Amino acid sequence: MTMDFTGKVALITGSSSGIGREVALKLSSMGADVVITGLEEEGIREVVNTCQTQYAGKALGVFGDLTDDQFVKHLVEKTVLEFSKIDILVNNAGILVKTTIEAPGYMASFDRAMRVNVRSMQLVTHLSVPYLVATNGSIVNTSSLCANKPFRSEIAYCMSKSAVDMFTECLALELGPKGVRVNSVK
Repeated sequence: MTMDFTGKVALITGSSSGIGREVALKLSSMGADVVITGLEEEGIREVVNTCQTQYAGKALGVFGDLTDDQFVKHLVEKTVLEFSKIDILVNNAGILVKTTIEAPGYMASFDRAMRVNVRSMQLVTHLSVPYLVATNGSIVNTSSLCANKPFRSEIAYCMSKSAVDMFTECLALELGPKGVRVNSVK
């Protein structure tokens, strides 16, 4: 069974490489219009080009840093300006931060992991919710096995992914009655 996403608009963070790239290509292959964003300009161009040449959907590339609140606002506004809606939000952007509690730079590493893996997801979602409610859309948050299983030297990362799981559960309770489906993928 093949799902048809024709006419759907998907905003995928961290989609210039890795898992986000593959999600964008898959959704595009199923007919969705996709917004590709990340920190790798060449990666963004490559994914946009692949979507436009191999699949029927449109693709928009937006380069920027999700820890910059003004960029996040610009990203959501540009998506809506280009496509008039958001049906799917894939919060995929994230970083693996390896550190120990005793490391001199622990707090900086902790702050970076939370800023990228948690705070940026909060803002993108906050700004996208009105559009997702209007389309009875869906949110998919990329989590990790580290959310439930501790790994040595990954305390900040594990904590950030636990926060992603709780955010997902809270959002599902809040937005489910409004017609928005919210899930996380590990």
